[in-house]
Amino acid sequence: MSRVFARRIPGLALGCLLVGAGPVALVLAAPLPAAIAPDDTAPRPSGNDPDAERLARGAAVNQRACARCHAEDGNGGPQPVKAYPKLAGLSEDYLRKQIYDLKAHRRPNPATDGRGERLQEAEVDAISAYFAGQPMAPGDPDDLSPAARRDAEALFRQGAPSRGVPACVTCHGDAAQGLAATQAPRLAGQWRPYLATQLQRFRDGSRATSPIMAAVAKPLEDAEIERMAAYLSGLR
Repeated sequence: MSRVFARRIPGLALGCLLVGAGPVALVLAAPLPAAIAPDDTAPRPSGNDPDAERLARGAAVNQRACARCHAEDGNGGPQPVKAYPKLAGLSEDYLRKQIYDLKAHRRPNPATDGRGERLQEAEVDAISAYFAGQPMAPGDPDDLSPAARRDAEALFRQGAPSRGVPACVTCHGDAAQGLAATQAPRLAGQWRPYLATQLQRFRDGSRATSPIMAAVAKPLEDAEIERMAAYLSGLR
């Protein structure tokens, strides 16, 4: 009669992994730190499906490193802190870039500093695939007046050429679902406070991971940022 012995390896206590968004040049010259120890309680896929195994690994990494702030499905849970972004439904490439930007401190953020640095490339790949496969929940209700909504939509679709502001659709797509070709993220349905904060950070230079977004945001006034955030969050 055979017996199976299981040895638990304690995992690391980590907080949330991501708070943000922008484009990349991965810095992999230095070896990445040791991986987070595997969690023996994580669900195991049956069979030998590589995609299923990768998603299961991503779910396990999320439980240890991300769910505290972003929830199990990447939407922030029933009472989300809307300063943290939804990660569900964003593209794998975009999520991967943000994780490496945070790991390398190219995108400083007090909520994530010191968290996630122990993730190896395979964990980053797995958690990016996991969140990309989750559906994004609806964003904040659009409470704009008809006139304010028209102004926001015009800025999104046409930009403001006289001030050097290009149309948002150029990079983010007609429905703000994001475009793989430009590595621009989905904006439709993202939390309104998060969108407004990121536009402000691009404008003031505290988020410096995208020269394009810095140039886009620089001419925007506070009222325009608030209208745009409300408009984008209300898109489905």
